[in-house]
Amino acid sequence: DLNAALKIPPNNAQVLSARWAVYARLGETKKALKDLDAALKISPSNIQALSARGAVYARLGERKQALKDLDAALKIVPNDTQALTARGMLYARHGGRKKALEDLDAALEASPSDAQALSARGVLYAQRGHRKKALKDLNSALARNPRDVTALRIRANVLMQEDDYQGAVRDYTAELHLVPSTDDVEALIL
Repeated sequence: DLNAALKIPPNNAQVLSARWAVYARLGETKKALKDLDAALKISPSNIQALSARGAVYARLGERKQALKDLDAALKIVPNDTQALTARGMLYARHGGRKKALEDLDAALEASPSDAQALSARGVLYAQRGHRKKALKDLNSALARNPRDVTALRIRANVLMQEDDYQGAVRDYTAELHLVPSTDDVEALIL
């Protein structure tokens, strides 16, 4: 139990860096950030904690703080897949598609089978109208993570544009089984 592990010793950066993810999944963002802040206080160059905190700030819409953490992580490890992917997604959300594609390409150069980077780049390709490239990345992302709701939704949209209606129905149906509420789906999409 991670809570018990944190009691002895109370400032274990590894455990704090692990527990934040559980809090994030539970939707307890403030607790997740508190753990990441504590982990970084103990170990300021903890790449995983910097990247994770940057990604959390990005989801909260705190672009400046997110970029600060992600840039710091990338100064320490320039090809960190998690930081490159998070920063690429952040750029994409704020209209920096060229920078987003550069980061996502770099993430996939470092880790060619990273499902999150493949999904994010597939979404970006779809937004830019590059349907074949989008399908290639989204298919690869879904082969690695079939529960990626964003990849399913975007691939379904691209399949419709390609007149593959059966494929689109298949993806929308899979999405319905994973996230039955429209509000939940909209919260997950970039």
